[in-house]
Amino acid sequence: MNDAGESRPQFQPDSSGVAAPYGFTNGSLSWCGAVLLNRLPSQVTASVDAAGTGVFLRWNHLPLASRHLLECGCLGAHTQFCGCARTEPAWMEAFTGTRSWDIPYETYFLIGTLGAGGYFVLVSLVDGPYPCSIRGNDLDRLEIYADSGEDGACLPQVTGLYVAAGYDPYLLIQAAAKQVAGSCGTVRLRRDKKVPAFAELFGWCTWDAFYTEVSQEGVLSGLASLAAAGRAPAFLVLDDGWQSVRPCGENTPSVLTAWEANEKFPGGLAGLSWASKQTYGLRYLLVWQALFGYWGGAEAHEFPQYRFARTEGRFSDSIRAARRFNPRQACAREIVHPDDAYRFFHDNAAYLRSCGVDGLKLDGQGYLEAYTADHGGRVSVSRKMREAVEGAVHVHLEGNVIHCMAHPAELIYHSASTVLYRSSPDYYPDKAESHGKHIFNNALFSLWFGEFVHPDWDMFQTQHEAANLHAVARALSGGPVYVSDKPGHHDAALLAKLVLPSGEVLRPADPALPTRDCLFVNPTTDPVLYKIFNRNLRSGVIGIFHCQQGAGEASSTNLQAVFSPQDVEGLEGERLAVYCHHTTELLEMVLEEQREISLAPRQAEVVTVVPIENGFAPIGLPDMFNSAGVVTSKEFDIHGVCVVHLRWGGRFLAWSDRRPSCVLLDGHRIHFTFDEQFHGLEILIHGLGPRELRVYWDAV
Repeated sequence: MNDAGESRPQFQPDSSGVAAPYGFTNGSLSWCGAVLLNRLPSQVTASVDAAGTGVFLRWNHLPLASRHLLECGCLGAHTQFCGCARTEPAWMEAFTGTRSWDIPYETYFLIGTLGAGGYFVLVSLVDGPYPCSIRGNDLDRLEIYADSGEDGACLPQVTGLYVAAGYDPYLLIQAAAKQVAGSCGTVRLRRDKKVPAFAELFGWCTWDAFYTEVSQEGVLSGLASLAAAGRAPAFLVLDDGWQSVRPCGENTPSVLTAWEANEKFPGGLAGLSWASKQTYGLRYLLVWQALFGYWGGAEAHEFPQYRFARTEGRFSDSIRAARRFNPRQACAREIVHPDDAYRFFHDNAAYLRSCGVDGLKLDGQGYLEAYTADHGGRVSVSRKMREAVEGAVHVHLEGNVIHCMAHPAELIYHSASTVLYRSSPDYYPDKAESHGKHIFNNALFSLWFGEFVHPDWDMFQTQHEAANLHAVARALSGGPVYVSDKPGHHDAALLAKLVLPSGEVLRPADPALPTRDCLFVNPTTDPVLYKIFNRNLRSGVIGIFHCQQGAGEASSTNLQAVFSPQDVEGLEGERLAVYCHHTTELLEMVLEEQREISLAPRQAEVVTVVPIENGFAPIGLPDMFNSAGVVTSKEFDIHGVCVVHLRWGGRFLAWSDRRPSCVLLDGHRIHFTFDEQFHGLEILIHGLGPRELRVYWDAV
């Protein structure tokens, strides 16, 4: 089996450098006879990767220049595709299409369909000094744009594109990501990096609660309010508004003047850390800051120990032409010299740690692109900055960092050790059309970039008309679960579906991905329900969403879809127990079986799928969205007794073919109920902490 999960003999490359089943002849790249790209210019050479997964394309004999617009021929007879493209310097968004002209500027990743059930991926690369991106033009042709951002940073060739194909889109993406990571040499795969411990806990962020008017009094009132609602946060993100800054006038961002907190925090960060941890049991305090210190950088004379450079914002032509670029983003900033960034970030992190701070939310990173001229270019400066940040947070803050506004490829592909990454533009409580789009953007980002980083789907507010939609998405996302509620504005019942009384969340281990039948739909414009899936221990979970909330008939009417256990890729079993959270249905299905569902606007459903083994399947805690996430192990002993270990207690539900004779909880008999018609075994488990259940069907 090769990395893409297909049986394939080993072929030696031919004279073109490409091994079968890929072919490269007369400017046409094909796979198993299907054309991937044609009309490639003669200057392009192709080389297959070591695993035979895909092909790297190189443009040769280029003039020495910092910018190149490279012809990339045409797509073959492809019918549909989806991908992610930067729409502004800091963020990517998802898109779908059918023709090359549907591919926006600054596209980094594309997956589409081939004939006979195949799939292809196109990935733009970071090569030497050049970050590359894909785009279509009005002639239905593809182009690769490469821009180093530095006149002196140039080479006569660019390996700008990776192309791969296969029959399983998910295995293909995994295999392709492995080859791209090996090619970069600067990024490790997500599976090889550790998710910070705070991501296993419930959190609160101050942003939508206070915006920049945050204060120590407000923070403590928010912690008290959430504790009164029954779910005290275990981690806090103190967002923008706490730092000491100097305003610089209209349309000019403020600059950082000191590392210490401003006057709204009379006890400083140390006082806030002590009060929140001692009084409210907070375990992790993360603070926000921008990559440059603040949005406008730092006041150089206040930090005389470091070199600074005042630079004019010079974004690439490609991002300036992107859909959401705002010219006001390009302004002068006083930024620390890249060669002093290592000391700057280490000193800053050491200071924060001395105040009891445990981590960072590092924002505004995408703007770095505009400030790299005269310092070595985009790739060189990004590498220095990212190495400085990663070193500082690992030495001083145990690796606790959320990367935010950091979607340029040269930043993502320099994530060597840190892993938690905001994967979409912000949650916007006041933009009705944004809520379904938020789910779409995060799911497609996760599809490719989730191979390199662990996506964070951002916070949300529990007292909001779309709260259920967001809560289900966060519970299944695989990322951290945190809210931005205003003090006194909490939905306690909704929080209880997300967070255990211990402050833990039932987080699936992997990023949530769109199901196979939803890969190429845009749920904000197509009249369809959108489905994502994730996995728990030997079980799966499906989220189904009505994402249309703008104008149009579909945004005000119910939509229908079907779901199936096979929506969870890789799930096996001849018989499966299926639990629908909102309808509370427990039923048995076979893997290929389908069931219809209808949802109203802004609504979501959770479907838990557990293989029935030896006549038994633990659904977990049905009062929580990711119910099966509470199960940490399940096994049958030699006597046929099922032993289930749980993270926590509560109302426990399982499928059982027949009534048990006895159930033991931590060695003691416990009462249970059994529904003969629906095969539902229900147990009310009191007490705190991890528990052990033993289910017997024969005499004890």
